Amino acid sequence: MSRKGSWKGGGKGWHSDGDETTVVLTGLPKTLNAEILLSLLDQEYLGCYDYFYLPMDMDKFENTGLAYINFRDHDKAVECQRHFAGYSAWPGGHFSERTCRAQWSSIQGYEANIQKQQKLNDWVNSNIPE
Repeated sequence: MSRKGSWKGGGKGWHSDGDETTVVLTGLPKTLNAEILLSLLDQEYLGCYDYFYLPMDMDKFENTGLAYINFRDHDKAVECQRHFAGYSAWPGGHFSERTCRAQWSSIQGYEANIQKQQKLNDWVNSNIPE
């Protein structure tokens, strides 16, 4: 399942096949940490998602501007996309020059996200000098 949806004009909703559950948020403030973003998610979607990944640039001690969230069902994923599309009310003075975008991730589903994360972890571990 690696389908992507697209936004239909006029606020009519997300076009998809109805089985997508993984959302990618882009344009996040790079100073935003996981605790703050998880708090924002939990305000609306507590218990509705089973996977969260906020990639970090450890050289700069900031995130990369995107996050992946897998929801337990498609409808909550669509709600999340609508909620965060154009979002800019970041707490604590966090700011991004880019507007937040919410779209379908190219990796879909809990298992697929876990597998990708494991491959990434394996690669990182194998490339760390001893």
